[in-house]
Amino acid sequence: MMKKDGFPAWPAYLTNGCVFLALLFLTGCPEPPVGRTNAPPQGATNARHAMAENYTPMVDNALLEDMSMSSVHFVPHNSELNSLGARRLNRYAALLKTYGGDLRYDGSSEEDDLVDARIEQIRKYLIAKGVDADRFKAREGLAGSKGMPAANVEFINTQTSFGGGLSVLPVLAPGSAYKPSGRGDRN
Repeated sequence: MMKKDGFPAWPAYLTNGCVFLALLFLTGCPEPPVGRTNAPPQGATNARHAMAENYTPMVDNALLEDMSMSSVHFVPHNSELNSLGARRLNRYAALLKTYGGDLRYDGSSEEDDLVDARIEQIRKYLIAKGVDADRFKAREGLAGSKGMPAANVEFINTQTSFGGGLSVLPVLAPGSAYKPSGRGDRN
């Protein structure tokens, strides 16, 4: 398919495609993109979400249920609070002023001296924030005082059929726990 002047003829689909691409290129975007390219598709807004007024009470309820601190709230191998721990204790201070309660520190995998120093740091920080020492108790324990320490799970696993030992689970009185580590319960 040669034209008279010696140039090859273009198939119709190529001609139509080139025209379409040229039109697309020439039209482009009608306006430049907004300054915030990560905005949601409906656009940015300053309106409060319908659940916003419930957010703080929901977080406070979760904190009251948890009532715990852990090693992530401290500088590693030190009793000094990090910024996360200070923020958490600031909120606990406001809650403990109102409700009182027991604040637990889960130091089951740390040296006794470090656990004691961190619990004392928690106590001093809360008192410095205006919480009456009679309104709260800082002690070692699991979050919300629930669950079982890992040492107990290990003991049960080694003494039962799970770990190849006894064929029955040891029976513990409600609220008591076997503590093979010998650390005892510090209140």
